[in-house]
Amino acid sequence: MNKKELKQYKISLVGEGGVGKTAIVNRFTYNQFAMEYDPTLEDSYRKQCMIDEEVVMIELVDPTSQEDYRVSNYWARFVRDGNGVILVYSVTSRFSFDEIRKLRQEVLQIAKQDPFPIILMANKADFGYERQVSLAGELSWAVAVSPEMIFIPEGEALAKEFGCYLFEASAKTGKNIDEAFYELVREIKKSRKEPLSLADAKHNSAQEDNGCCNGCVML
Repeated sequence: MNKKELKQYKISLVGEGGVGKTAIVNRFTYNQFAMEYDPTLEDSYRKQCMIDEEVVMIELVDPTSQEDYRVSNYWARFVRDGNGVILVYSVTSRFSFDEIRKLRQEVLQIAKQDPFPIILMANKADFGYERQVSLAGELSWAVAVSPEMIFIPEGEALAKEFGCYLFEASAKTGKNIDEAFYELVREIKKSRKEPLSLADAKHNSAQEDNGCCNGCVML
C-alpha cells in the first residue's frame, strides 16, 4: 500500500521535563530504551502501524515542555496542528502529576476543541519502590493522618475527571506503550466520526462488555 494512501494521525506528547516522553517515543518507534537522553527541544517521528486490521501512519511530536516554550507559539503549534495528545506524568514525581490539570487546560485552549482526544499515561510504572502517585486502591504516599489506611485512587480519579483512559506504562519495559498510542488513535477516529471498521466495532463492543469506558485504567 502506498504510504500516501494511509490515514495519518498526528500525536503530541505533553508533560513536564523528566517524565520520560522521549523514552516513550523511542520505545514506541524503535522498540529501544536508553537510560539517558539529551533534553529535547523538538523531535518528530513517523511509524506505520496495524491498528484493528487497518494500516495507518502515526506521526509523533515530542516538543519541549519548558515553560519558556509553552507560552510561545512554538509549543502551541504542535498541539494545534495535531489530532490528539498523550498527557504524561511520572509515578515517581508528585510535581509532574500535580501539573497535569494545568497542562490539559493549556492543550484544550490551544486545540479549541472540547472534548479533544487525550490519553493519560503514568510512566515509570516499573519504579514501584519510588512511587509518589497512587493508581487505584493503593495507599497514597501523602496520607498518614490516622491509624486507618486511607486509599486514594489518584490516577484513576484524574482519568475519570478528564473522561479519558489512563495507561500505567513503562518506557523501560515497554508495558502499555503501544496500547496507549493505539487507543488514542481510536479516540481520534471517534472524534472525526470516521466509519468504523469491523475490527473497530469488535474492539468497542469488547470494551463495553467489560464495562470499560473513558476513565478506565489499563494496568
